[in-house]
Amino acid sequence: MSTAPVTGATPPNARAAARTSGPRPAAKASEWLLTARHAERLFDGRRSAWGAFHIRRNGEHRTACGQPTMMWHTFWELRMDTLLARVCRDCAAAARATAPR
Repeated sequence: MSTAPVTGATPPNARAAARTSGPRPAAKASEWLLTARHAERLFDGRRSAWGAFHIRRNGEHRTACGQPTMMWHTFWELRMDTLLARVCRDCAAAARATAPR
């Protein structure tokens, strides 16, 4: 059995990198990021969730409501506070529970 790399193989993170566009702003580990299973491109070129947004912390692979987020889209350019009405109810409750008072 050969251990030589297969030429032409796609690196495991190449598909995930291709799903995002533009530079990624630095996110603190404590900040919530918007994520969604499906994304759509709007008429003006911006990306948005197709369906509900969920939230997760930077570096974590589960949403606040417990769903696994492997291969989900992350919306680095969007702010959660402007889209809270489109965030999953359980994720929004978790965000409110952890908000500084």
